[in-house]
Amino acid sequence: MERISHTRESTLPIFDRSYRAYDGQLRTGLAWWVIVKQEMRVIFPTRSFLVLLGFCLAHVVLRLLQIVAFDILASNPESSIARLVREFPLKVDSELFYQFLTTQSFLLFGMILYAGAGMICDDVRNNLMEVYFSKPITWVDYTLGKILTLVLLGLGLSAAPAILLVVLHNILAPGWETLEAAIEWPLAISLYSCLIVVPCSLVVLAGSALLKNQRDVTISVVVLVIVSFVLPESVSNIFDNTWIQIASIPGSIFNIGAQLFSVDSEPLDLSPWHSVIVVVSISLLFLGVICRKVHSCEVEV
Repeated sequence: MERISHTRESTLPIFDRSYRAYDGQLRTGLAWWVIVKQEMRVIFPTRSFLVLLGFCLAHVVLRLLQIVAFDILASNPESSIARLVREFPLKVDSELFYQFLTTQSFLLFGMILYAGAGMICDDVRNNLMEVYFSKPITWVDYTLGKILTLVLLGLGLSAAPAILLVVLHNILAPGWETLEAAIEWPLAISLYSCLIVVPCSLVVLAGSALLKNQRDVTISVVVLVIVSFVLPESVSNIFDNTWIQIASIPGSIFNIGAQLFSVDSEPLDLSPWHSVIVVVSISLLFLGVICRKVHSCEVEV
């Protein structure tokens, strides 16, 4: 009985025991990754996103078949398959990857717009900013997490598959000539993919920061992109002034890409350096809009 009584006295009276002091360390620098993982969990299960993802992957598969067909033709030009596909333009060169990324950019725009249109405005409307900033998360972590979510999605469906296609081409058609021709393609692919994905992500998030709901963001961004793509070209033709084309943001991006891949036909009659200045300036403007909005929400909390 004494032993039982002693055991109960040592285990039951919790109020007599002090809590263990916190001896951990605050993890810094990775808070943005929490935002990325949370957004990925929200985006991926949705049916609309999976449909857009399917279109992007279908385009990758088509380019994969094109490269395989070309390499079969090059390795055995007298085969029956080679004779069948000889009439189709299947050449694998830098222009192929420029066309792949340019075409993919329209699909990526739809996917990024769907994923990012409600990222900030929905958090503001649902009072989630208070939840985020009540934790050890700063406005920098929040902004970086939102941007990187869209950028990683975009690069995962542009730069990543394009570089894998380059590797596959070198495996199917091994040789010094193939390697020498393709040695600069991964760098051009990476730069052009970033030029497509980063401004697109920033304009969508800037719209989400300024407007109140996802529908308004979607309509506004689509109208802005269409006007920016069509209007400068039309006005330039009317007044016969190529400098007006500099206001075309998509055209400036495609113009830089054509220079990176050494494509003969450039979308704009302007120096690519002028296009670089325009794209960087617009991207910084959109980034400033996002940072200002998120920082003001942190101050209010």
